[in-house]
Amino acid sequence: MPGRSAVRIRSLWHEIVSRPPLDVARKGAWWLGRSIASRRQRRADQRACSYSIGGIDLERPLQRYFTGPSAEELRGEREIVEQVAQLHCTHRFNILGTGWIRVRHGMACDGLEGWRYDDGEEIYPDLGGDWLRGRVSEANLERSRQVWKLVDPGYVPIDWHRDVKSGYRWPETLWYRDVRFGVTPGADLKVPLELARMQHLTLLASAYSLARDTEPERATPDVYRREFRNEVLDFIATNPPRFSVNWWCAMDVAIRVTNWLVAYDLFRSYGAEFDPEFDRVLSSSVHDHAQHIAGNLEWDPTLRNNHYLADVVGLLFAAAYLPPGPRVNAWLGFALDEFLKEVALQFGQDGSNFEGSTCYHRLAAEMVVFATALALALPPERLERGRVVEFPRWYRERLERMAEFTIACSKPGYRVAQIGDNDSGRFLKLRPAYRKDQDAGGAPAWVEDPLDHRHLVASVCGLAPRSDFARFGAGSWESDFIARVARGRRLEPPTRDPLEWAAARSRVGTIADWASAVRTSDEAAEPHRRVSRFAAPGTSLREGLELFGYPDFGLWLFRSPRLFVAVRCGPLGQNGRGGHSHNDQLTVEINIDGVDRVADPGTYLYTPLPARRNEYRSVQAHFTPRVDGHEPSRLDLGLFRLGGDPRARVLYFGQEGFVGQHEGFGAAVHRRVAIAEDAVMVVDWSTLDLSASTSPPPFSPGYGLRSDLT
Repeated sequence: MPGRSAVRIRSLWHEIVSRPPLDVARKGAWWLGRSIASRRQRRADQRACSYSIGGIDLERPLQRYFTGPSAEELRGEREIVEQVAQLHCTHRFNILGTGWIRVRHGMACDGLEGWRYDDGEEIYPDLGGDWLRGRVSEANLERSRQVWKLVDPGYVPIDWHRDVKSGYRWPETLWYRDVRFGVTPGADLKVPLELARMQHLTLLASAYSLARDTEPERATPDVYRREFRNEVLDFIATNPPRFSVNWWCAMDVAIRVTNWLVAYDLFRSYGAEFDPEFDRVLSSSVHDHAQHIAGNLEWDPTLRNNHYLADVVGLLFAAAYLPPGPRVNAWLGFALDEFLKEVALQFGQDGSNFEGSTCYHRLAAEMVVFATALALALPPERLERGRVVEFPRWYRERLERMAEFTIACSKPGYRVAQIGDNDSGRFLKLRPAYRKDQDAGGAPAWVEDPLDHRHLVASVCGLAPRSDFARFGAGSWESDFIARVARGRRLEPPTRDPLEWAAARSRVGTIADWASAVRTSDEAAEPHRRVSRFAAPGTSLREGLELFGYPDFGLWLFRSPRLFVAVRCGPLGQNGRGGHSHNDQLTVEINIDGVDRVADPGTYLYTPLPARRNEYRSVQAHFTPRVDGHEPSRLDLGLFRLGGDPRARVLYFGQEGFVGQHEGFGAAVHRRVAIAEDAVMVVDWSTLDLSASTSPPPFSPGYGLRSDLT
């Protein structure tokens, strides 16, 4: 594995030679300006307190938008909500596959594949906040202590800065742009960032609602209100603005502030009251978050992705909740304008997200749904010239197709096919998809399923009601919830019938193209031909067969009551960069009678173990044509880039099956997928030797998780 510096140099050179000179010059100027501004900000933050002083009227309350589901709507989830909320109240979290562990200072960690660090010591916090001395920068100490004094006596602080898998810890005094990752083996930056998104806080609000609706001896509502309050104060006191790992990425800052605001709003909608001191601290920190996002937008002159979309949506939430003022109003107007541009840019006409990942599609579409509902709820006085937000006619059509894509790529059991990366990322976890499992001691444990995306479709249904969306998300309250947020406003109907659109995109090629592929593949001989047959005796697999094609994504689907087949063939994600794509061209997922016969292995990890990252990105990890020792796109340009376009294209997609090819190995390789009455046949052929074989890595249903399931 080449060194990190060598990879960065190689990636930079590839960027320079593959881009037009004007693009390179623009990006160079942008990078230089950002570097100069960064040096100035670092010097200022080292000399003075980085918390906001002024900027908004702290006596004016945060705005109100969200009304939580009623206790009656939540009763069916009482067991999950109560048990998981009680775990969170004892600071036990299941973070990207850790299992339910208590996160605290000085905790012992198990390590990650043999990499284990004992960094940090147990602390004994005092009420006055003296324990923060030496932990936060000297310029921020006094303000941090003032915030800590508001925390309840006896509260035990959370260690927000530790990777609780490996034990590695980033210090609180680290300035955010000095954070480094991928240089310490086993240390995973995503773990502390995931916890600091604080997406569990909305569940505490649901638990508060249920506790108010039940017998006093069963639960005390105030436990959840005070836990929310203490955790927010704990974070603010130990993470001064622009210091610590938790300010490194503007996307995570945006997700955190959104979850704070929505959880706070839900508590208030259930009748919870907070003291004025806490309200002022929260409002001030929301302003800090908004200011940080606005100053660190992950905009790029050549590529913008889910990070920038999250920045814009987070800024929209912060500006919508903060009291109006010149700066806040400017943030709000900017966020609304950029949001619409990014939806048009990052989602294709077929509704799929341009990242080339079914799970990143869910993440980005969640942002779109919640931002749309909030925009519809904005009162006219918050907008320029007193108008309500109007969305163009194409917008509802695009939104509906986002939901259609999720339905189409969901297998029996409601788990999506994993194409591309899956980091288990979410924007708002109002209703996580938990299932009951057994922990190591045999006790029941709740495990979140990152492949169940029904909540997304239910949420879209709140803005674009459709019977198929309602059926798919049956039993979910998100539809009514989103409709309430949007104040009953709905988007303009689509410009064309969705069934006509589906029919138009569901065919490529002719029966003659299929016959030609059958003839050519039959004439090929070993080792230039490989055949796999997946038998399925019983009623016909073809009965009720439906086809769904998504050319913008490069995903082609067959569905019948007994069958689900997904074929990946199309462009690399992120407009060819492939940041969240894998070397999976022509791969298939096959599910027959609800049982996976072929499944994509998933993702597992990003930066802590680069070899593992590439293991799961490699062609060797996927059920696709292989040529010994070769990858269809380069893996040596960085962990979030694929080098070289394999030029994948579909030759036939119709009732007989699928035919496609790519040229990533130099010469063309072909794959034919035939849907027979009692079997699925997969035939590969090429002038190249296709005899290479390998054992795929263990299945990963979500980030940090591996199992022996296949």
